[in-house]
Amino acid sequence: MWQCTFLRLLTLGLFGCGPSLPPAWLIEPEPLDARGTIDPDGKLRVLALTVDPPQAPPLARVSVSSLVVTHPRFGQVVLQGGQPVHTLTPRGLSLVYRACVVPDSATVLRPCDLSASSTLVWDLPVRADGSTELVIPGSQPTPSTLLVTLIAADEAYPGGATACAQAAAQQDGLSPIPNHCVIAVKRILVSHDAIPNQNPQLGRLWLGAAPESLSDLESGEARYPKLPAELADADRPSWQVVIERAADSEQMEPDPLDRSRQRPELLSASVFVTSGNLESGRGSFWDLDCPSESCPQRLTTTFSWQPAAARAAIEAPEDRTYFAVILRDDRGGASFRVGEAKAR
Repeated sequence: MWQCTFLRLLTLGLFGCGPSLPPAWLIEPEPLDARGTIDPDGKLRVLALTVDPPQAPPLARVSVSSLVVTHPRFGQVVLQGGQPVHTLTPRGLSLVYRACVVPDSATVLRPCDLSASSTLVWDLPVRADGSTELVIPGSQPTPSTLLVTLIAADEAYPGGATACAQAAAQQDGLSPIPNHCVIAVKRILVSHDAIPNQNPQLGRLWLGAAPESLSDLESGEARYPKLPAELADADRPSWQVVIERAADSEQMEPDPLDRSRQRPELLSASVFVTSGNLESGRGSFWDLDCPSESCPQRLTTTFSWQPAAARAAIEAPEDRTYFAVILRDDRGGASFRVGEAKAR
C-alpha cells in the first residue's frame, strides 16, 4: 500500500508520492488492478460513445456506437494472411445499452437504471457490430435530454455486462471491477432547432517522419522504424501523426459570451496508442496565426509520436501499433476511427 508520511510530504512538496499513473493516451499493455499489481486479464476501456445525430426532434431515429478496446496483448486474435494478429477487441466482449429520460431537476448525469435517480428506462437491442439505435419518444418535450448508458464487460467478468449492470445497481451506478466492466453515458439533446448540431467527421489519418512522407493509417500499408531494444529513449526518432477533419465538420454555434451572434464551434482530436510515446494525447485545429476568433479552423492537427524501443516486445505484438482517434466538437458531437502501422 502506497502511503506518505508527513516528513515525506514536506520533502516531496508538490511532487507527492506513490505509483505514477499511466498517461491517458496509452492503451496499457501492463494495467494494474485494484491491489496495484499487474492485471493478467488486461483492462477494458470505452474510448468513445457516440450518438448520431447528437441533437434531434421527437420521433427521430438515433444510432449509437461505441469504441471499446483493450491492449492487443489481451485482445481477440484473428487471422490475416494466414497469420495470427492480436486486435483491440476485448475477448468475450458483451454490451448492454439502455436509454432513459433525464429529469429537469437533475444536476448530475447518472447511468440509466443503475442509480436511484433513473426514470423511464428502456433497453436497446445490440447489433452484431456492437452498435444500437433508438427512436426518440414522440411524447418527449423539447428542449429536453435523453441519456444513453453503455455497460461493457469482457470475459474476465463472470456473467458479462448483464451481471455487471446488476451489481452496479447495488452500488449507485459504480462498476464493481472497473478493469473488466466499464460504464459510460452519453446525452442526446431533444429539440426542434432549425440547424441542429451534427457529429464532426474525420478525414484521413496519417503517419510519417515528415509531411512529405505520410502514409494512410487505414490502408494497411503504414510503416514505422523497428528500433533496437538497446536504443536510449533520447535517441528514439519522433514521427508525425496527422489527423484530418472533413471540410464540412465545422458548424456555427451561438457564442457563449454573446448569444446574439454566432462563432465557429471548437473542434479537438484525441489520439490513443498501444505502443510508444505521444507528446500529447489531445490537439486542436486552431489557426494560431489568425488574429480573429472567427477564423476557420485548420483542416489538420499534428501529434508527435515516438516508436517503442526497449518495450516494443511488450507493447507491440506482431510489431504492430494501433492508433485510435476521436474527433469532438464542443457541443457533444463526436466520431471515431482506428488505424494501424507495422514496424519494419
